[in-house]
Amino acid sequence: MIDKPDEPEPPKEEEMLEETEEKEAEPQEEEKEGVHIIGDDGVSHKAICVMLGDLKAGMAVAEAVKTNKGTIILTSGHILSERTITRLQDTRDQLSEDYVRISV
Repeated sequence: MIDKPDEPEPPKEEEMLEETEEKEAEPQEEEKEGVHIIGDDGVSHKAICVMLGDLKAGMAVAEAVKTNKGTIILTSGHILSERTITRLQDTRDQLSEDYVRISV
C-alpha cells in the first residue's frame, strides 16, 4: 500500500471521546445569553433578550419596556398577549430597544 502524505490521519478514538466530552460541557445557547437583572419589583430574575418578532404570548416581561423618551409602557412581570405583542411590533420605532427582556 502506498502512503498518501496529503491525507490527514483519522482522529484516534481517545481524541474523538475528548471532543465529545468538551461539547457536552458547554452550556446551552439559552444559558449563555441569560443574564440576571433586578426587575422593577426589586427581585433578581434570570432573563434573556428576545427580539420583538420572536415574542410569544405567555412570556413574562423581566424588565420594564420603555419608549425612546423613557416612558414605561410595560412593567416587569407583565404576561404578554398576542394583542400586546402586535402593539409592540407596530410601535417599534418608538421603543428604546428592539428586544424585550423575558424571564426564564
